[in-house]
Amino acid sequence: MSCEKRKKSQSVTNDQKTAMVDFLNNHSDLLKGKHSATFTKHIAAKQWQELTDLLNSIPGPIKYWKAWRRVRTNKLKFILKRIFMIDEIGNDDI
Repeated sequence: MSCEKRKKSQSVTNDQKTAMVDFLNNHSDLLKGKHSATFTKHIAAKQWQELTDLLNSIPGPIKYWKAWRRVRTNKLKFILKRIFMIDEIGNDDI
């Protein structure tokens, strides 16, 4: 087993965070991460790739879909707070 430390990647920009919040707000099944008969692993992978393409097109770090999924997991509290604020206020400019 290697004892090398993992290199810290570049921080996600605010524009990328906002885009992720907007995308996940419109794709609640992806946010929940639970598969069902109507939301399969194949559909989830397709949506993650779509989100990855969107986020990588915005200036900031470029990541594979698994790294963006990790960002979602690490930033879930932030994302849920932003979605709740958008729903409560009805303002998409937050």
